[in-house]
Amino acid sequence: EGERFPGFGHPVYRVRDPRAAVLSAAAEQLAEQSGSDFHKTARTFEEQAIEILRSERPDSHARPTLEFYIAPLLHDAGIPSDLFAATFALGRLGGCLAHCLEQLDTDRLIRPSARYVGSSASAWPPLDQRHAVGDALLGQPPQSSSLESVSETFATLSEPNRLEILLALYGADRPLPYSTLRDAISIEDKGRFNYHLRQLRESFVTERGDGYTLTEAGQRVVDTLLAEDRLLRPS
Repeated sequence: EGERFPGFGHPVYRVRDPRAAVLSAAAEQLAEQSGSDFHKTARTFEEQAIEILRSERPDSHARPTLEFYIAPLLHDAGIPSDLFAATFALGRLGGCLAHCLEQLDTDRLIRPSARYVGSSASAWPPLDQRHAVGDALLGQPPQSSSLESVSETFATLSEPNRLEILLALYGADRPLPYSTLRDAISIEDKGRFNYHLRQLRESFVTERGDGYTLTEAGQRVVDTLLAEDRLLRPS
């Protein structure tokens, strides 16, 4: 009827997907343990489908792909059919994260061909209930909307001039007056200095009556960086 066989055909492989062979063997072993005949049905369908494809389209190279034997494997493992796609996606999550790390490392954008068509009606946890990587470094997750998110905060710390300000305050045995702090920093332009100092205030630097000093989070950031020698490595 001119329709496609689900789970057949691959854009690269012109033979039976070798991953399908591995999954077929695993599904067969699981079927023997569970007493299910799902795998036997899948094998029969594969044989009949290939025979039909050869007779109707002799030039066709369509063979079972990875996805074909995912179904009997998950079925006999007791996974509800509604969760098949989600379970399959979770198995690829490690690869997806590897792509993200590769993109960050090479600065080359990876453009996925998939398009999200699911629901956009999601319930988001309140800000004070969120936890993320970096919470231990900051001491606690953001408690008010006046603080930047964790990722934005670390982006703030990536500016070398701001790290220079943190280091100057870290080495001081008392709060530094504005003029003393500015003289200790290599930033010559007053506007730029004020801008960088303003980005650090509240979260990492606080102003007291007698000058500027590090907050507890600012102290923890410098302690961590120095302990791992990150600020001492040549660029």
